[in-house]
Amino acid sequence: MRLAPKSGELRNIRRVDYVKKNGKGQTRLWQVHFTFKDRKPISQPFSDNKFGGKDQALLLAKRVRNAMEAEFAASETRFGTFGTVDLNPDVGVSRSSNKRKTSNGIRVHWYWQAFWPGIDKPAMNKKFYDTKCGGSEAAKQSAVEERRRGFEKYYEHLARNAVPRLKTDSERAPYALFVPPNNLDVPVWRYMDFTKFVSLLENTGLFFPTVSKLQDPFEGSFARGNEELRPMIHRHFPNPYGLAPGEVVQRMRDHVAVSCWHANERESAAMWKLYSKSNEAVCIQSTFRKLFDAVRTVARVGVVRYVDYETSWIPESNSLAPFIYKRLSFEHEREIRAIIPPKDVAALLAGKTTQLTDGGHWVPIDLPNVVERILVAPEAPAWLAPLVRQVTDRYQFNSIPVVPSTLGEAPFY
Repeated sequence: MRLAPKSGELRNIRRVDYVKKNGKGQTRLWQVHFTFKDRKPISQPFSDNKFGGKDQALLLAKRVRNAMEAEFAASETRFGTFGTVDLNPDVGVSRSSNKRKTSNGIRVHWYWQAFWPGIDKPAMNKKFYDTKCGGSEAAKQSAVEERRRGFEKYYEHLARNAVPRLKTDSERAPYALFVPPNNLDVPVWRYMDFTKFVSLLENTGLFFPTVSKLQDPFEGSFARGNEELRPMIHRHFPNPYGLAPGEVVQRMRDHVAVSCWHANERESAAMWKLYSKSNEAVCIQSTFRKLFDAVRTVARVGVVRYVDYETSWIPESNSLAPFIYKRLSFEHEREIRAIIPPKDVAALLAGKTTQLTDGGHWVPIDLPNVVERILVAPEAPAWLAPLVRQVTDRYQFNSIPVVPSTLGEAPFY
């Protein structure tokens, strides 16, 4: 995961515009440029002459910049001016000393110093002296732990868009593939038919179907923008799999399992109609935080990215990336997606892994601690609500409230 995403419309883009001293030539171009702590910079020029003028060259430079940023976020490559996020004790923790005068002469005090990005200011640091921590190794370990805690606090604020010093511009680069919503306690909803609800109670968990079982054939596909931009992007991001990107996702579709939720402050009439086959339906409501905590050991969880599949780039260096992106036509879904990756991606891509049985995974969860309430469909028959209550009690989940949908209330005139 990268730190301190740069913001602004021209982030990581600079203008090169000059005339040679002899007056016989000129350079007019935009340059996409990324700097790193541990590798050479990446630069890609876009000449005005080659790409149809200054404005058209800038548009293409922005598209390529966005594609590169998406790749960095998906592959968790670090870049920028705030250092690396590695918790390696040899990175971001330095050894130094200072001298102090005493009655017996000059005394040298050795210490380890930890550095990490700050929330209100760009950088934080703290010193850990050998004499106070019980020796060099103990001081170093204290510095590493302090740095880790600092990063965790920074990431939490970054995920909630709560880092004040990064709010100067509205456009910001992505910092990870799986990004939580700004409000970690936003309600999330899963609409289903009554039979699926009974199956959920019977198995005391969530069913994650494989992507190949979903109705949208675009699930796991790349965008048309990938076809256009690949020659420019692949020169900087070599193919890590030895297979064409399309072949990678085709093999993954039968093995990547997902659970899809709708994030909203209130229930949605559209979601009732889209995801229940009849009026005999229910909806379970939780929060992002509770869902994340329930499945975090087996699944990656984040907000789905809705992009224009005609012009956008979907990352190819991370085999899970295509499964967290969807077309703009589905933006109304406001989806939170939990994804279970294959256990052995290398074996899968080598053709040594068989397809999942039953088309997915059951993930056991503590339903009373995850589900806040159960809603009955707004146009459900009168007998359904009592039945839902009886079935829920029979499975000893009587602590979960069963309530009618507010959308079924009679209008007031």
